Formats: sequence, structure tokens, C-alpha cells
Amino acid sequence: MANEPEKGPEKLRNPGENGTHAGGLPPSPCGMNPMPKKCPRCGGENDQSAVFCGVCGVDMETVQMDWRARILFFATPPAIMVLSIALAWDLNMTSFLETGSELGLILASLFLFLGGAFWLYGLQQGLKIDPASPWKAGIFGVIQLPVTFLLTLPVQTLWLDQRIDQIQSLTFSNESLLKLAFVLVLYFPLIFTGFFLLLKQAIQPNFKFGPSSVLLASMLLLCLMVFCMPSHQRKFMFAKGYFEIGLFQSALENVESAISENPGNQKYLHLKGLLLLGLSEYQRARESVECLRKVLEIEPANPKYCFALSVALERTGKFDEAIEVASRGISLRPREPILWNHLAGLHLRNQNRSAAKNTYKMALTLTPDDPQIMNNLAYILLELKEELPGALRLAKESVNLAPGFVYNQDTLAWALYLNGFTAEALDVIKEVKKSTQSSPEIDFHYAMIATEFGLLEKPEKAFKDILSNPQIQTDPFLKDQVIAAIASFSKTPIPKGREGEAVGKDTLAPGLPNSDRPVAEKSPEVGSTPEESVAPANNASQAENPLPKEMEK
Repeated sequence: MANEPEKGPEKLRNPGENGTHAGGLPPSPCGMNPMPKKCPRCGGENDQSAVFCGVCGVDMETVQMDWRARILFFATPPAIMVLSIALAWDLNMTSFLETGSELGLILASLFLFLGGAFWLYGLQQGLKIDPASPWKAGIFGVIQLPVTFLLTLPVQTLWLDQRIDQIQSLTFSNESLLKLAFVLVLYFPLIFTGFFLLLKQAIQPNFKFGPSSVLLASMLLLCLMVFCMPSHQRKFMFAKGYFEIGLFQSALENVESAISENPGNQKYLHLKGLLLLGLSEYQRARESVECLRKVLEIEPANPKYCFALSVALERTGKFDEAIEVASRGISLRPREPILWNHLAGLHLRNQNRSAAKNTYKMALTLTPDDPQIMNNLAYILLELKEELPGALRLAKESVNLAPGFVYNQDTLAWALYLNGFTAEALDVIKEVKKSTQSSPEIDFHYAMIATEFGLLEKPEKAFKDILSNPQIQTDPFLKDQVIAAIASFSKTPIPKGREGEAVGKDTLAPGLPNSDRPVAEKSPEVGSTPEESVAPANNASQAENPLPKEMEK
């Protein structure tokens, strides 16, 4: 029997032998303990190969994907904002920061709404959906919106515009709402189809069609429609698209090319006239008048064309003819509040305040909740020293409906002052001075009210500073008021007003020597843009687009 080797003391097994490790974890390649895998939800330590947490039992891979999807979802809205501002800057839009921010806010809100709605629906139905699906739903909705808008352009050009022109009872504002409704009517079915396909993919991962299929089909349909259009209609459609986003020069180039192919089309000439107005040059405004005259000769019974020509005539200083054309438009569509508001502004610029008052009243009967018309009528009544309590009521309602517009607040301060509520007037005018840049009108009102309370150390100098402002030269009635105030301090002869009447003591404020309350004469200048030309400067709507939205038809 062979001698067995003598057994020594048994060695203790090292934790790394035979592929095992203390705690049951596999050894690391370098013989050191591996880092445990922590659960993203409870923080418990697990093997590196573990799929489910040994502490809370959750699927750790799903939780990690869920967190990544949440980060992606909530990081997307800021990215949309940045991209929108960059797009506005790249397109050379006016006030690109503000325009891009507004666009980005709309798209970011749409993303959050659609993504959140998709997530809540899946949660309510008990569906186990991909954590990234809400992000996909939101992105699909954001991209589909501009695609749908582009898709409606050929439909509008080929069919919708003609049908709208046949509905004589529609106002300009209602026409714009109808076109917006048409975009939404097309947008929502496409969105619901994309959501349905996304849910189908969540239930059946191998399902081939998704939201991208809807997006691709929309683009193919758009390309097909554009390709089948005649060349001049295609160029006109491109011009309208550029016009909608404010790229007037590019729009003008396209519409002029369309006119060269079809010179007798009144819609092409109408758009060209609007674009010439939008370029804000006097010579271009004269060209616009000639262009819009041709349009009205071709189709004399269209109130939109009357409105456009009237604005162009106003821009060139031809107020009498502008009033005549606007009156013709009202005869064609007597219940159009925009035409009445425009006509009232023309009467005001033509120094016919009585006619302006009656016209604003008619406009207010058609749109009793319009803060701009309320404000303008209130100011006319203050100028005429008529119905002062009614003017105060209108000014208050205007501010309640449009609290963010400082010119409405300025009208309210002036109405309070002329009605004897000087303390309230001072509070309001102080807020106006804090929230807006200086203007001769607001400075004059502040100086008159502050002088009543003795708040100005050198009131005469304050009025002289207002008089030295170049902007006041375009408002002779306000200028007369300031001159009268200065004369009350210096006791110099009161100069003659514009209409040959002395601007005397009855136009001055209490607190000034030998004076009564003033009438705040306000004759708006011929604005540098049609928007400024349509309404008095003290209005409730200060748009940056140099064309009235009602003319963008």
C-alpha cells in the first residue's frame, strides 16, 4: 500500500478562489471587489448582473430608462425656446428676441401639453408604455404644427380664399378666425392619428407604423400639391407664407414674379400693395396707392380692398380721399367694426373731432367690448369736454379689459383728472411714468397733474422740456396745450392755436395761474406704419407688425 502523503493543516479558502467572492459577488478581473450595483429607486446594493433589485424588487433597467426619459422630456422645452430665438434671428425677423421667445413659448407649451396628455392617457388605461413615448408624442405635435400650417397654404390659395370672399356677413376678424379654425381642423385629426400609432407601438413593439409615418405622409401630400400648382399660384403661395412670418422683401420678390406671369390678378396686386406698405417707406407707400387703385378698379365691391387703399392714402397724407374710400367700404359692409374704427381715426386726423366721436360710438355699438375703441372714444370726449363722466367710465372699462397697456392707463389718469379725482389721477399717472418710456403726451399729463400737487420744483422748465421734444411737432394740439401752460407761468401773450383760436386760460390746469382744467388735445401723427395710421396713438393695441392684421388677407 503506497504511503499517502502526509496531510498538513487544511488551508483556509481565499475569498477569490473557485470563482467565488465574499458576499456571493463575482471577482473583478484584477482580484479586487467590484462596485455593487445600486438601485436607482431605493439605493440598495445588488450584484452587477442583477436585473431586479433585491431590496425593493423593481426592474432597475426600466427605472434608469425612466429617469433618462424624464430628463430628456423636461430639457426639451428650454431647447425649443433657444431654437425658436435662433430661427427668428436667422430669418432676420424684427425684434427677433421677442418674436422668437413668443414662438418658443407657444411650441414649448404645446410640447408639454401633448406629452403630458399622452402620459396621463396611458396611465389611465393601464398601458405599459415606453418611458420615452411622452417625449415622442410632444415632439411629433410640435413638428406637425408648422407642417400642417404649410399644408393649408395651397388649400387656401386654390380653394378657401374664394369661398371666404363669398360670405359677405363675415367680418375681417371672423375671416382670420375661420382660417385659424381650418388649420386646427386639419391639425387635430393628424395629431390623434399619430397618437394612436404611438400607442399601438407601445402595445405591439414590432408594429411598423408610428407618428413619423403621419409626418412623412403630410410632407409628401404638401409636395404633391405644390408641384401640381401653376407656377404663378405657387409663387403667390410662397409670397403669402413669407408675408405671414414678416419677411416682406422675400414676399415682394415672389409676388412680383407671380404678377409678371398673371398681371391682371387682383389678389396678387392686393398682396403687393400690402407688402409695399409694410416696407415703411414713403415712396413705397405711393407705389402702394397706385397698385391698390388698380385692385379696386378690377373689383370695386370688395371692402377689404377699400380698407387697404384707404390706409395707403392715409399714409401719403391724402385724408379726404382716404375718408371717401373708407366710407365706400362701410357702405359695402356696414357692420364691419374695423372699418368704422379706421374711419374714426381718419376724421380725427382730419381735425373733425365731432365726426370722429360719432364714428367711434358706432364702432363701439358693433364691438362693445373692444378696449381700443373704448379708449379712443373716451379720449375724444375728453378733448371735446363732453360727457366727462361717460369718458371716465369708458376709460375704466378699457383698463379693466386691457390692463397691460400704458396708453389706456394714461387716458384713465387724464379722465380722473378732468373729473376732479386728482388724487387717484396722480396715483395712476405715476404708475404710467414708471412702466413706459417717455412720450410728450404722457409727460404733459404728468406735469399738469403733478403741478396741481406742487410736486415739480421747476414746473415751467418741465413744460419747456416737453416743448423741446421733436415728437411734439407732429401734434399741434398738444403743442398748443404746452405753450399755454408755459405762457401761464411767464405771463406772456397766449399764442394763436392751429385753427386761429387763442389757446387761453380755459385750457390750463388748476394749480397754474388763472386757469381751468385743460382739454388734452390729441391729434395723432400720420404714423410711420399703417397700424399707427389706423388708430390714435393713445390706443389699446400697440402691434409691432407694420400692417394691420385685418389687411393680411
